[in-house]
Amino acid sequence: MGEIPRQFPRPVPDPGVDGAAEAIRRGERACAGKTPSGVRLRFEASATLDPDQRELVAKITSFERIASRDTGFQAEQLAGFVYEQTLPARVARYGYQGCVYSLARVLKHRLEREAES
Repeated sequence: MGEIPRQFPRPVPDPGVDGAAEAIRRGERACAGKTPSGVRLRFEASATLDPDQRELVAKITSFERIASRDTGFQAEQLAGFVYEQTLPARVARYGYQGCVYSLARVLKHRLEREAES
């Protein structure tokens, strides 16, 4: 659990990129309270993904199943990638960061609840 905040700290917008801060906020809101599969279901249809990328994001569900043992947090990162592919290129990276940060917070809370049980 302690690894999550280190790997996914609160994103910091680049002041030189117009719209970066707003893209982070939108990414956080878009992914807030969702699971990686939920993000995939919500955004995959509008994401620009090639066949290989679609094959990769199809693995989100299997990565979610091992979330408590997965120190790479692949499900969250793949879901963030799906969301990122719906955004304009100039702010896509910031939207990705906001989304993954939001998903990481959800995962952290879920793992804390599981540890208390």
